[in-house]
Amino acid sequence: TNVDYLPRLIVDGENGLIVPPGASELLARAILDLASDPERRRRMRQANRLKYETEFSQTVVADKLRRIYEQILATTA
Repeated sequence: TNVDYLPRLIVDGENGLIVPPGASELLARAILDLASDPERRRRMRQANRLKYETEFSQTVVADKLRRIYEQILATTA
């Protein structure tokens, strides 16, 4: 659903499906559509793997944190 942090992670139709909160019929339809379309699931899985590797992998997150700490240290030194 389109709540909290999810809209920043999910691009509707690209790496997931977003339905409005409380829209149980739309949620059921989205689940059934994905269940009947293995190729679409494969594309979404690949898109999510790429998103993980480029934005959330251990190396990427560690590098982001390192840069943040370097900036903090540079302004306090």
